[in-house]
Amino acid sequence: MRARVPTWPGLGPSEQAPPRLLGVEAAAHYLGRLSPRSVRTLIDTGIIHRVRVPLGDGELRRVLVDRLELDVLIEQWKDGADATRNGA
Repeated sequence: MRARVPTWPGLGPSEQAPPRLLGVEAAAHYLGRLSPRSVRTLIDTGIIHRVRVPLGDGELRRVLVDRLELDVLIEQWKDGADATRNGA
């Protein structure tokens, strides 16, 4: 029996790591299966920053966020995180 390779939504079975930029649904999944609406609220309130990808004379319409920023937020949201990491 072959070992099952962990997959990420939107990635094929041969890709083992999540991409750096995540769409709203993938970001919601990454943050512990939050709702996409919750992620959009975090973006709208400036807690998570949208990554704007230039495209010709405009920009990519898809809303993307940086996975590394999500990692920093997760560390800040942990119980017992010190005040300097929480921005207080």
